[in-house]
Parts: sequence; C-alpha cells; structure tokens
Amino acid sequence: MRIALYTGSFLALTAAYTWLYQWGMAMLEGDARTLIHSLEVVVQSMTTTGYGQDAPWESTEMTIFMMVIQLTGIACIFVVLALPHDTSERGEASGADHGDLADE
Repeated sequence: MRIALYTGSFLALTAAYTWLYQWGMAMLEGDARTLIHSLEVVVQSMTTTGYGQDAPWESTEMTIFMMVIQLTGIACIFVVLALPHDTSERGEASGADHGDLADE
C-alpha cells in the first residue's frame, strides 16, 4: 500500500512539475516548451541528472522553481531508499520493544 501511495504521489508531483515548468517557460521566460521537453527537464532535474539545456533561467521564479524540483527529487530518492529498510526495521523494533516491556 505504501509503495502504491508513493508511486501515485511521485507521478502526480512529476505531472504537476511538468505542467508548471511548461507554463513557467512560456510565461516567465518567454520561451515556450513542448510537454515532452518539459517532462524531460523535470525528470532530469528530479533524478539529479540535470543536463541543463535550458539553463540559466532568466527569472528568479524559474530559478527557485528548478531548485525546488531538484531538492524534491533528492528527497524522493531518499524515501525510496528508506522504504524497504524502514519496513523491515519496524517489524523488528516492535518485537524488541514488546520483549523489553515484558522483562520490566
């Protein structure tokens, strides 16, 4: 269930960032991008590949938005890396905690 929630959230976030990037490039930078190009830039940024074909951005808003995408991508990577480990530790920790309480 948690993996499905994470996957759905990640896809929704990627879609929202793609739309916002496409809008921001057209409205803030005056340089329209296709949807697929916008998706490419968002995926590159979220995965920290970041080829930067559109950089540097002219507006402060787009520069800040790109930093948010990159930081969100890094956070998503840490969540993914923690998912399997976190699940197994919770099971072990809860058993150990109950054993400790029983001994007291």
